[in-house]
Amino acid sequence: MKAAFFSISLRDLVMIIALLLAIKLQFPSFADDPGVGWHLQTGEYISLNSRIPTPDPFLYSEHPRDWVSDQWLSDLVLFRVYEWGGWPLLYAALTAIYLLTFFALLQGALKHSAVSPLASTAAVLLSFKLAQVHFILRPVVFSFFLFAALLLHIYSPRQNGRRGAAKLLVTALIFLAWSNLHPSFFLGLGILALNLLFTKSRALAAIELVICTAVTFINPFGHRLHESIIQLGSSDYFMNLNLEWRALSLEGSESVLAAIMLVIALVSALFVRRSSYWRFELTTLLIFAGLCLSSVRFLPYFAIVAAIPFARAIDILMRALLKRQRLAIRFGAALNEYESKVPLINLPLLLSILYLVSCALIAGSIWPYKGGYGPSPTLYPYGALSQLNTLRDGDETMAVVSHPNWGGFITFTSEESDGVNFIKPFIDDRNSLLGEEFYRQYFDMLAPSGDLARKIKAAGASHVLLPAASQAGKYLKDNGPFPLIYSDNISYLFVVR
Repeated sequence: MKAAFFSISLRDLVMIIALLLAIKLQFPSFADDPGVGWHLQTGEYISLNSRIPTPDPFLYSEHPRDWVSDQWLSDLVLFRVYEWGGWPLLYAALTAIYLLTFFALLQGALKHSAVSPLASTAAVLLSFKLAQVHFILRPVVFSFFLFAALLLHIYSPRQNGRRGAAKLLVTALIFLAWSNLHPSFFLGLGILALNLLFTKSRALAAIELVICTAVTFINPFGHRLHESIIQLGSSDYFMNLNLEWRALSLEGSESVLAAIMLVIALVSALFVRRSSYWRFELTTLLIFAGLCLSSVRFLPYFAIVAAIPFARAIDILMRALLKRQRLAIRFGAALNEYESKVPLINLPLLLSILYLVSCALIAGSIWPYKGGYGPSPTLYPYGALSQLNTLRDGDETMAVVSHPNWGGFITFTSEESDGVNFIKPFIDDRNSLLGEEFYRQYFDMLAPSGDLARKIKAAGASHVLLPAASQAGKYLKDNGPFPLIYSDNISYLFVVR
């Protein structure tokens, strides 16, 4: 084993600091996304029943709903990790994947683009920070990893013969996994299409695009997966309903960082043109910057594609500023030479991952975070759901009218048999499952009015569980059509009679 494997570089020091800050800043709300519960419940269902949950078994409905579970493989992986080590191991595993995305895969793409190690480290750090806007406990973290892996593939040297065939096979396997892990494989296909436009090896790139597109149809749902994703993405209603799909705020710190990265990267792509990839870089940069303006969830992908032209611009700027500083030039050259010899996968990176996993399994907590794990008790109705579980009579299903953001939590936290819960909410945040019409009718039903109690009874609900701060919750509490059987600062629980 080479001695460089054991070396500690500037990149490693930056990585460790970035990791500790990410733990400190992201962990307090890491599992607060509304989809966490139904993702884990889906994984448990698949683990217990060895099949995809279709029709949907989790929500209350008089008629079965066909569900295209477009993240089923991610859900299974997440549940397995949760089963082995609970919430702390889930936090550790996704943090390790996030760390590898930037400090191994993206760093590797930068290395192939012939950018100096110092500039590369600066770009990776900024990208790592910028992408944290969507670093949460959801399958999207797998997508960041595969997106960076695809970029590494594009920037790595072309191979002929058996090596070229092996490289093509690896790319196809990336998309085979990606199409079963997360719907954002469409972004990867877009990257391959752009590469086809600007690469010199167009015949090989065309074959690669066709094969990778074809393998995305190897999933439990075939073409229906693609139709479901396109239908959701074209819905203006859901794009405006969900915070993660709304446009990036121009006043936040993320917008400032993204603007700085965009301007510097554009200068590199437009005027420097030292890279044979400059047309590809400029196009992807502009496309993903535009996507960010339409939806904040594209910001991590922008951070990844902008890293290379940004690093190249920083590299040139550093050379220009230090042009007459001989001592600084010598020091920088020596440091770059040392950094270039350190492998991407080295001892500090592996020790960082080992630290995360061992803390989770042994201590049940990951320093420097000292808070709780799992969905926050200040956002989710633990007390009310515990009360509901005590009221369950045999195998009787309890149909619960609740807030959409609580549906997944109720599904995963309530008592169950063979992966199916007895307490069934009417709704959760699976937009593609329920559709626009159901959401509109559901929100209309919960509008505070004299018909509220009648509408809830007509829907077949046995209980109502609403946020204490909601207008519908306050209306039911104040007007008393249903007995209030539990209340706290988070929720009101009513029984429908």
